[in-house]
Amino acid sequence: MTREAVEEEKRSLEQEVAKWKEAANQEKQRRAELEQLEKELRFELNAEIERSKSLAAKGPSRDGPGSTTKGKFRGPGKEPTSMEGRVIRFYEDLTNLLVPKHYMEKSPHEGLPDEWCFSCVYTHAETSNALNFSLRLFSEPAPDGSDDLIDQVKYTPYELDKETDEFREKLGFFNTPFTFERSQLHVFLRSLGETVQNAAADQDNASENQGGEELVYPE
Repeated sequence: MTREAVEEEKRSLEQEVAKWKEAANQEKQRRAELEQLEKELRFELNAEIERSKSLAAKGPSRDGPGSTTKGKFRGPGKEPTSMEGRVIRFYEDLTNLLVPKHYMEKSPHEGLPDEWCFSCVYTHAETSNALNFSLRLFSEPAPDGSDDLIDQVKYTPYELDKETDEFREKLGFFNTPFTFERSQLHVFLRSLGETVQNAAADQDNASENQGGEELVYPE
């Protein structure tokens, strides 16, 4: 074997070794990224569990019956560390809407997409009152008989049995389940905020007036 052939084989082996080293480094980096992602996901999962527990344990407030609780709920004191967690917290602050739980269910109608149900808590920024409800996202065939699907949302309030009759009446159509198109979610959120604000304000005024009444002694 000539010297040139030996040098060529040596260079080939060195290149092969370099490739294996690079592949090993990439695999090591990939494992580190996966471990970091797992840590972030576990942190978010634990934070979500703690938030759900806090909501469940919060219960009725002394300042108001049922689901209208004084003091805006913000969950655990820890700030989210991941980018996704910060985005979620930003949307919560922006919309006053918390989603402590969500799950997926198969559509009862064959061939239609899966349905998603979100358990929600709306807290009004000015009144610090809260309303519990669920939003179920589903699709249904278009009424014109075409192959198009219409995305729908079903709103269902709960724990309203703990509220006063006056508060339920002030909620208007928000005190019963109804369905609307998903494209109208922004209208739903705006209307919900205005309704909860007005209902809670009337309830607070009634409580203040009741508390300010003077006891009249019989002569």
